[in-house]
Amino acid sequence: MTQKRGHKWWAFISPNHKAAGRSITYALCWDEPEAWFGLAKIFVARLNPLERANLAYASLRGLSKEDRMIVYKSVEELKEIQGAPIAPWTEEIIEDADYWSRSASKEELRAYFTAIINQMSADDKKIAARHLTG
Repeated sequence: MTQKRGHKWWAFISPNHKAAGRSITYALCWDEPEAWFGLAKIFVARLNPLERANLAYASLRGLSKEDRMIVYKSVEELKEIQGAPIAPWTEEIIEDADYWSRSASKEELRAYFTAIINQMSADDKKIAARHLTG
């Protein structure tokens, strides 16, 4: 892409891609394990599966064969746990809930879904059931 004088090419980058790019920069600067674990969660929330796969592929291509084997072995044993949902960051609770649910494991989704349903009123359970059955 050639840049024209005064042309703001970054205006065409999607908000999700901007967020992912900034997050990579933060993780590189912070250089702590927590930053890299958080980066994976941001990727799940902001990038589609193909984009995440392309990032992983490009990253692995930058490693030696021996280092790639270390990564492959560690990924085989990976079991990701998201943890409990946190208080909403914004006034848009549904966006925060959606973000958490895309990052949670199946076990977490089942456990929290069951706990939530158990706390709902009978009327809210009927509304949820109508929503789930279409």
